Amino acid sequence: MRACITTAVVVWGLSLCVPALGDGPAGRLPESAAAEVALLLAESPAGGKVEVAAKGSFAVSGLRMPAAGGVKESAEALLARHGRIWSEDGTVSVVVEKVERSAYGTVVRAALRVGEVRVASGNVRLSFDRDGNLTRLASDVPGGLRVDGTFVLTAEQAAAAAERFVEEKGGGPAPEAGSAGRVYVALADGRLRPAWRCPFVTDDLVSSFVVTIDGETGEFLASERAGLVDQGGKR
Repeated sequence: MRACITTAVVVWGLSLCVPALGDGPAGRLPESAAAEVALLLAESPAGGKVEVAAKGSFAVSGLRMPAAGGVKESAEALLARHGRIWSEDGTVSVVVEKVERSAYGTVVRAALRVGEVRVASGNVRLSFDRDGNLTRLASDVPGGLRVDGTFVLTAEQAAAAAERFVEEKGGGPAPEAGSAGRVYVALADGRLRPAWRCPFVTDDLVSSFVVTIDGETGEFLASERAGLVDQGGKR
């Protein structure tokens, strides 16, 4: 079983954990992603700067790139042009999902996918000022992603593995897992692991949590608190 970092949250006697993200380089982008970001910066008359977190998330700020046409269309064109930031071979696509407008500007939210399967926490945000200039691009997952592994387990097998993990950590019978959903989990070294997210509701029907199981090996990858269960409008 992979190591985990224990949070302060305990649900149903279970200390929730986040993935051990591996030994990806901190503070810098992979070579292919860095080269593509350099091309992006070259399009900005104001230049810009890149900040990379230890676990691989990154932001490109200080940009000033006028939108060509509408903000949404400009964002889609930019993501198509520079999709190699996230995937050198085009395996990972970036899909615009939402446009949020306010008095301060516009934020275009996009998601990373491998085919029809989402990348967990694969959120990309493009911020535009009131004049329609792109000022910032941020990604919650590393650049230079590559698929590592294939789905071998069925949803039922993944749910059974999640239940075993909960029983082991909780010290008693686990609540039954709900319907598992496919995702890819991005590790800090750029690998995308196929995975199943298995939801649970505690026996007292008060709170819920999710256990993520590797879709190839059946290993535990992560667990997280999902929140309180809606009980007739009361939380």
